[in-house]
Amino acid sequence: MAGRAALHPPYEPELNDKGFQRAAGAMAGVVLEEHLATVCEQHNISTRKNATISKLNNLLKANDIADVATWRFVQDWGDLRNLCDHKRTPDPTVGGINELVDGVRKVTKTVY
Repeated sequence: MAGRAALHPPYEPELNDKGFQRAAGAMAGVVLEEHLATVCEQHNISTRKNATISKLNNLLKANDIADVATWRFVQDWGDLRNLCDHKRTPDPTVGGINELVDGVRKVTKTVY
């Protein structure tokens, strides 16, 4: 699938490597959210204008687009993205952001 999310340059790993975990996680989260919204749109699943990762993910699971394992991973990545977007402790780790970035890459290629 060549959705809008595929158009973003892969800056996240570079930001993460340079110590900008929150920025890298936020960018990866935007790509994930955008991809999930595109998948819902392609399957004619009605969404709210500003639907969250969690709400989009739930819609995809309810409509048998995403399996339970994928749904669980995406929920976790959404939580990590929220940690990045808001100043909370603990701070996101390099390993956590690498997992998020790799997961978003996988989901954009396998959930469509």
